[in-house]
Amino acid sequence: MRFCYRHFGQGVLRPVIPITVEHGDRSVTYEVLLNSAADINVFDSEIGWLLGLDVTAGTRQVVAGIAGQTAVAFSHHLTLSVGGWRFLAEVAFIPRPAGESVPGVLGGRGFFDRFLVKFDRAAEEIDLRPRIGPETRL
Repeated sequence: MRFCYRHFGQGVLRPVIPITVEHGDRSVTYEVLLNSAADINVFDSEIGWLLGLDVTAGTRQVVAGIAGQTAVAFSHHLTLSVGGWRFLAEVAFIPRPAGESVPGVLGGRGFFDRFLVKFDRAAEEIDLRPRIGPETRL
């Protein structure tokens, strides 16, 4: 599967792809940043609420950003799909005050362990290939 880098202002390119997050009979399509340095998948709590989750009923954990700032997150196991591939993954939701948002991030455990990812910044392309495992083709 190939995706194009997204342009964010002059000279800012980021590897952002669309995914679908599912819970029960609800789904939300969400754009997320592929971040090979992130340990886990982290989404804005608003996505969880839209799916009908009680976000704060998940497993509580503290996550840290690159600058050392910390936040409380709540993990849930959800179905994600990208490019026609569905898989179960842990997602940590970060609650934020109304009006603020957290960009979605796909990280090592729950994404990069399921896909081979090639970043080609010069061509502005991302190539994803699913690994053999529990993924199912839609």
